[in-house]
Amino acid sequence: MRGRWSGILIAVVLGLSACGSEPPPPAPSPTLPATWPTPQGAPVRQVPMPAGQLLGYLPELTAGHVLCTAPAPEDWTGALQGEVRTEVFLTDRCHVVSARFELTARLSNDLVTGADTVAGRRARVDRQQAASDLDVELVTEEVAKRYPGLRPTLSVTVRLRENGATDEQGQTGQIAKTLAEAMLRRAGGEGPELPRLNDRGEIVPLTPRQPVPGLGVADQPYPVAAEQLCLILREALGGEPVAEPRGVCTLRTRTTRVVATMTQASRDRGYQDSVAGRPVARDGAEQVWIGLRDDSAQQVHLAGPVPEPVLAAIVARLTGR
Repeated sequence: MRGRWSGILIAVVLGLSACGSEPPPPAPSPTLPATWPTPQGAPVRQVPMPAGQLLGYLPELTAGHVLCTAPAPEDWTGALQGEVRTEVFLTDRCHVVSARFELTARLSNDLVTGADTVAGRRARVDRQQAASDLDVELVTEEVAKRYPGLRPTLSVTVRLRENGATDEQGQTGQIAKTLAEAMLRRAGGEGPELPRLNDRGEIVPLTPRQPVPGLGVADQPYPVAAEQLCLILREALGGEPVAEPRGVCTLRTRTTRVVATMTQASRDRGYQDSVAGRPVARDGAEQVWIGLRDDSAQQVHLAGPVPEPVLAAIVARLTGR
């Protein structure tokens, strides 16, 4: 009998104890990051918008800035439901967060096999528990394989920022589609197709293009930059230039060969000198790297004999002067 009453007493005590305990506090709602940009991020620059099929040929150091600035501010705040922070993350990715959502957009080589569409282009959405991945085809696989260095896909990921949240209604996928459409309205809308190439992979016909005033050849899609480089070399040295779509121009005269290539500096840019107000690095008499912008590591590499006065004129044209 005593054992029975003891059991009842213990149960009562435990019940009273449970009634008096407080439920665990709810997890705090996510907020905008206190520190921005992130350690691997950089502020977004205003850059020229490409058109047509040239979006996939943007330099890595330009692509993230284009994808972040193509949507209007109200596109970002409307789709992501509130104030946002934007940065370019890991060199080439547009990274945007609101209190509830996080988006990453990049140009990629991912193959698009889905039957969905975004902005009239083939697309694929992969839904996960708290996120969605969207791939949008910029150029068909058959066309893309003829163009070295082209990134023919826009890849967008949107995820919920709240810990443990689930995307039961597919909201992240719809946000990804909405913002991909906003990016493509300005950065991939009506415009030129990829340039025609001959059997040697050279642009034909070559259409020499003027550098952009104040910008020069920086932040241009590689085929455009190649044609700009060819115009600059021909003006400075004469001869017959040949452009390749990866941002390369080769100029041949009766006595010399000069190659100009769009490239980017390493973390330690290693500039030792300046020409026409721009920093340069040299390796011997016929190799020079020219820094194009103070806020970006974009460079032009010149290989071949270029007299110093001619080099100064070339540098001025490369930077839009």
